[in-house]
Amino acid sequence: MTGIVPTQLSLLVLWIAVWELAGLMEYANHASVWYPPSALSIAAFLLLGQRAILPITLAIVAVTFQTATQYALPHTTLQLIEAGLLNAAAHILPYWLTGFVIRYQRIRYEHHFTLVILTVLVITPLMTLAATGLTMLSLWFTDMLPFSDIADTWLPFWIGDLTGALALGPMFLGVISAVTSSSLHLLDDPVLRPQQLMSRHFSFRILISVSCILAAMLLASFFNNSHAVFAIFFLVIPHMWIAITEPPFSNATSVAIASLLIAILIPALGLMEHALVYQFAICVVAANSLFGLAIPTLLQHNRDLRQIVATDSLTGVASRERLVRKAMAQLNRTKVQGIPLSAVVFDIDHFKQINDQLGHSEGDKALQQVTIAAQLCLRPCDLLGRFGGDEFVAILPGANQSQAEEISERIRSRVTQLMTSGGGHLSASFGVAQSVTDDTFNSLFERADSALYRAKQAGRNQVMLAPVPEQIIS
Repeated sequence: MTGIVPTQLSLLVLWIAVWELAGLMEYANHASVWYPPSALSIAAFLLLGQRAILPITLAIVAVTFQTATQYALPHTTLQLIEAGLLNAAAHILPYWLTGFVIRYQRIRYEHHFTLVILTVLVITPLMTLAATGLTMLSLWFTDMLPFSDIADTWLPFWIGDLTGALALGPMFLGVISAVTSSSLHLLDDPVLRPQQLMSRHFSFRILISVSCILAAMLLASFFNNSHAVFAIFFLVIPHMWIAITEPPFSNATSVAIASLLIAILIPALGLMEHALVYQFAICVVAANSLFGLAIPTLLQHNRDLRQIVATDSLTGVASRERLVRKAMAQLNRTKVQGIPLSAVVFDIDHFKQINDQLGHSEGDKALQQVTIAAQLCLRPCDLLGRFGGDEFVAILPGANQSQAEEISERIRSRVTQLMTSGGGHLSASFGVAQSVTDDTFNSLFERADSALYRAKQAGRNQVMLAPVPEQIIS
């Protein structure tokens, strides 16, 4: 409870501050180039939920008084309080619903961040339009806006809200999440990681973005041509570059910087008559960058999937698929280089009895212990994989059959020092085969596996060598 009041107070102050900032870029009555409070409200409701209602309500009531002063409205204090509360309801209802829907989709599609981004891009225009309509009606109902002005005001009002929400929403999410832990587990991926360091090239990429904005807008101002203003859409290119190379929060920050610069330059360069074009440009850049936010997540998910496929979950060694793929590559490499390669196939003796008598958890423990023992005896260049059940395969590039036998003996000796919970010692049997010029993985494995079978037949807990073919690579 102690952390709620400071958070709400900070939100109240921040909301009024960004409202003042929007007022500096106002180009029509009640309409700004972009409207940061819409972004802040969505981010606040998304992260803080109902706790954001009170500070945003108080902020809107406060700015209602300031608006009345700005437009010299003859309202009493009570009328302004009523107008402020009605304006707050018109603003809060759609943006609270926006936060609720995005939060719901984030939970529902936890591992499908692109669907969450798509939800944001669909619901944000709809809810900013709803907020615009409700606010217009509220202003008219409270005599703060003539009904005749609504037709000329609603479009710039809506686009201003939409531009602010798309361009600044992700950054406000990061800012709020940096000072509160509220619901972060629901939105951990990926924009809410402001602690991630930007790359050392971030400043250079921002400089390119700024240069693109300056060039496009100075060009439009110099030629005073309605066609020249569309050069701003080239801004998509550097921001897609930023989206795929920078951490998500840096991406969001870059869009916020670009949108702020555009909003400042529109009145400064006398481009107010083209404000709508620049607003749409900001929306396009922001939407592309939002999809760019999903790229790090998709890449990480792909890496995770590759790791799952490539690694045996129980022992941590290579999976069968990765083992076969790597072994085939090593075979081709050793043939070209003319160096030997050996394969060692081994399994745990009486493994079925361990499972049956001591339980599968003890069997799993035995597999893990044997894996560690083998890894301690293998060289850094060797590859160990679990082929299936209790059977392991080690690929030893550069090792002839004699060297592979020595390594196998070291593993066998170390395994015999391991014990089960029942007090019995573990042991393993080994089959060793050296590759020949026309070997495939299957043929090499079959010879080593046959040697393992003979080791089992000969009494277990020993290393058996496969016959050496004439075409051996020595």
